[in-house]
Amino acid sequence: MVGEKDMNESVVTLGDQLDRPQVMMFSNDNDTNQTTNPSEINQSKKPKKNPKNKTNKHEPFKFKFYRFFAKLIGEATFAKNAIYSEQNRYERQPYLNKFKTKLASKDEMTKSKDIQMGYGTAILDLEDANFDQLYFMTLWSAGESSSEIINRAAGKAYSYQLENSDNQQQFQLGYLTAVYQFVVAISGPKGDGLSGIIFDINNQLNNLTKNDQIDLTNAWFKQTENYMQGRTPNKFLKSSDVLKTNEDNRRIFTNVRSSLDNGFLSKYLVPSLQQPLMKNITYHGVDYTNRINSEVAKFIQLEDMTLSRSIEHFANNMIPKVINAIGEAGLYHFVYNDLYQFDRNMLGMPITTSTDYDEVFTSVNNNIEELFDRICIPSKINQAAKRLPILDLSHARDSKHEEVHWDYRRKFSFILDKNNNVIFDDMSNPMPVYYGALDLTYRLLFKKMLTPILAEFTMERNRLLSEIKAGNYQTKRDALAPKLDGEDVTVADIANQAARFDIDQVVGLVTKGHDDYQAGVFANSFSEFEHLMQTDPRLKRIRGTNYKKVSKTTRYVYYWLYQSSVADQLPNDQLVKLDNRGEVANGNNPKVVEDLLQEIRHDHVSANVSSDPLITKASLSDILTGQIKQTMKLTAANVENITNIADMVSNLSTDHQTMLADFNTAKADLNQQIKLAKQAAEEAQLLLDSVQPYVNQAVEQDILPVTKTTEILKEKSNRYLQTANGIFYTLVNKI
Repeated sequence: MVGEKDMNESVVTLGDQLDRPQVMMFSNDNDTNQTTNPSEINQSKKPKKNPKNKTNKHEPFKFKFYRFFAKLIGEATFAKNAIYSEQNRYERQPYLNKFKTKLASKDEMTKSKDIQMGYGTAILDLEDANFDQLYFMTLWSAGESSSEIINRAAGKAYSYQLENSDNQQQFQLGYLTAVYQFVVAISGPKGDGLSGIIFDINNQLNNLTKNDQIDLTNAWFKQTENYMQGRTPNKFLKSSDVLKTNEDNRRIFTNVRSSLDNGFLSKYLVPSLQQPLMKNITYHGVDYTNRINSEVAKFIQLEDMTLSRSIEHFANNMIPKVINAIGEAGLYHFVYNDLYQFDRNMLGMPITTSTDYDEVFTSVNNNIEELFDRICIPSKINQAAKRLPILDLSHARDSKHEEVHWDYRRKFSFILDKNNNVIFDDMSNPMPVYYGALDLTYRLLFKKMLTPILAEFTMERNRLLSEIKAGNYQTKRDALAPKLDGEDVTVADIANQAARFDIDQVVGLVTKGHDDYQAGVFANSFSEFEHLMQTDPRLKRIRGTNYKKVSKTTRYVYYWLYQSSVADQLPNDQLVKLDNRGEVANGNNPKVVEDLLQEIRHDHVSANVSSDPLITKASLSDILTGQIKQTMKLTAANVENITNIADMVSNLSTDHQTMLADFNTAKADLNQQIKLAKQAAEEAQLLLDSVQPYVNQAVEQDILPVTKTTEILKEKSNRYLQTANGIFYTLVNKI
């Protein structure tokens, strides 16, 4: 357990001669590090005018220009692409590795009151540290000392006490030393006999057996269903819903609040471990608090606070609160919306047609990131929180006198000011909370919970497809929708029944294909079938209300069903393939740019440019090409970043000969991510080449499809970088 490990000698030494962990960032921008004078930070930390984050009337012309086009296309998408956004600047996965950095030693602490003052001030701030601060503390600990990063990392006491110090450089050294030790304790890597708390949790998740995964998922869902009882998680509880006379909603409110304070993972004993995944820790690592003399401690009002106490508070309160709440609400959200409700995209989720359970389970486990993409499982905590209205408790009160509870949905998603209002960046986008290494914990947890569920759904879907292929299932069977309640109902049962219900809703395509073939009007290509699905009124029930939102992999399943009864009479190259790992849904389709460019009008007779004087032909041209060139820059940077990760793995492999198999697997997986990232970069170049010939004839309507294209390319490229970081983290955890 982390709290029982001595971190003193391996992290900060007396003489500054030993290697110390470094944070290495693989990011999607090329920001250079810079050293900032502490006094400059002090100035930037002072309260600013305009507390309501309103747009500055004297903002730069380019911001007005970009904001206008954001309004023009009806969303902020363009504004996000117009300049490097907050997300693009800080979209990175910090990792601690060995390197020398300037930190205060124990001897230096003893001799310098300014270092002591900085260290003690950091303890005051760390007592109230949040995840966004932790993320930027990690960047600062890596040597990124720009004023913006330090402002986001430092707490409220930093600026005030900095002004009171005699030597601001020494003060900042002491402050950074405490911050660094905090970062290592919370999210440091495994190595030299120590590991951070987050990495210890991840290790335990990685070591769960298949039975552990199944038992944990069933127990957690059953506990949640006991209080949700089939009610939707897609709405927040209003005050009128939580009256004492409404026992159902009161029960939901009480249990959601309980999941934040004393959640499932803090109590549930994992069978193979016989202990919870989120157990309380007592920290025994490096802590220089006792080097602060009483005079300094009294001056900064340190009282009985210590670095160890701050670390324990964060580890035992902050981390479990987020993971328990997101895990509980997120699991129920998935089961309710993707299994209990009819979700067409689940039919296109599997990447295999095997009916062997071990093969299916292995396939799901090895390709879980791609499957998550196909069914839109968020990859980050802040994205997951935004989808969970049930975590918004701010409206739920028994009376006017009861305390106002948090909107945890918003708190876990966005940076808030002291009045709990969302803070916006310069482009009027809400600033997200960055969770750093804890995002990996979230992804690992959902991988472990959803792998058995997705395997069961895949098995049953594939079994039914085999029946259809054999001609034994061609008309509707009136399969029952899955049910959530029942004493012996497991999540696997729900997934199995969901597969049967989902297939039964679209099996009519089998007969449709047979009848069309007999009538000589068979759709002989996928594009013809797409047209048929969108225009034939008899297929309205199958296609749903918005066919364009149905994933391409699900549409392939539809086409497979349409072909199935006459498959033996069709040319082999015309038959749709359902074993389609990494083709369309994961963004490896080289035609993604080509497909979306078809939406752009090339033959504009007259350029009906807006009457607003800001919009000109030249400006439209600059905007379109500017977006694409920015996308090219980002995708190229990600290729380089993933390549750097692969090089690091190669270098590490020479020191760990006993783990060659693990390293070889990681290298192969990273090479695949490099290949995919290069494809995205090539697509960005293709987009620019395709737009150039007619860019001077562009009109306003062209902005949206180009924006869609660049969004997809950026999302794909960032996902490959994220996957590469995950591969690296997983490997390091094993060392």
